[in-house]
Amino acid sequence: MSTDRKPHRFAEIFPMLSDEELQDLAKNIKERGLQEPITLYNGEILDGRNRYSACRIAAVTPKMKVFNGTDEEALQFVASHNLHRRHLTASQRAMIAAKIADMPVGKPAGGKTETTPAKKPAKKKTSIASAAKKLNVSPASIKKAKKILKENPEKAGQVESGAKSLDQAHKEVQKDAGKNTDKDIAVKLGNTSIATLGRIKTEYRKDIFERVKIWLDANVEL
Repeated sequence: MSTDRKPHRFAEIFPMLSDEELQDLAKNIKERGLQEPITLYNGEILDGRNRYSACRIAAVTPKMKVFNGTDEEALQFVASHNLHRRHLTASQRAMIAAKIADMPVGKPAGGKTETTPAKKPAKKKTSIASAAKKLNVSPASIKKAKKILKENPEKAGQVESGAKSLDQAHKEVQKDAGKNTDKDIAVKLGNTSIATLGRIKTEYRKDIFERVKIWLDANVEL
């Protein structure tokens, strides 16, 4: 395996197997061979990065095939193949859909080969409605997932792994956000220091909090 293939950005939407699962897959491939080829798109791994990693562990040269199509078709290919072979919960699907939503997709590939450099993506993006349809989840669940991804990547990872539900993680993120006091928020915004704020009278502290709240409402996406 002389060429080190990198995963395509679409392939990274779905999480990798655990180290233990990869070792099991590598053992299976060493004993039975690679049953499904690695799919390449623009010279990168579109589908099969777990199989590719397992082949490297097992010192087996993987069979490869090339996907020819548009970015939109490549994204649909990845989504449909992974949903077919993985047993994902609705929470996991929502987290994946949140990654797909707003993801830029490029122009038609037009007869590319595995050695053809990738074109610069166009400005067109995957809508939340489209991502919801691809992953069979609601737009509302995608918005929750996007909030978790933005505010607490660790909890997002727990949802992706199946260790925590989307609703549970979302409630925890909201609870964490609610712990911010007027002191914490004011200091984060650089309005004043904790020491200075502690000396301000109650009526002035209330005024600062109201101004901070107005700023958050205008600048932070819920």
